[in-house]
Amino acid sequence: MIISERLVFLLATNDHAIAGVLAIEDKSSIKYFFVDPAQQKMGLGKRLWHFAKRNGEFGPTLKVRSSLFAVPVYQRLGFQATEPASCFNGLNFQAMVAFSP
Repeated sequence: MIISERLVFLLATNDHAIAGVLAIEDKSSIKYFFVDPAQQKMGLGKRLWHFAKRNGEFGPTLKVRSSLFAVPVYQRLGFQATEPASCFNGLNFQAMVAFSP
């Protein structure tokens, strides 16, 4: 775990290499949530998520600007879209929120 003033980074490793990252800003915003494609579908992201939850890294409301590809993952974690999908600097995203994740 890496902690800065506003961000908490949780890192998952496999064979001494970073396999997943979850970064939370101010306990209210997911900034990064990635799992190495070769490590996906093995529960690594779910373990990162539950570790953060158990350790009090989430506040009562969490926001994320999800890639359109990751929307189903966030929906399974309890997030709901708050507005139509948007584009910023050529990147498509879906604004989402979860309450007491």
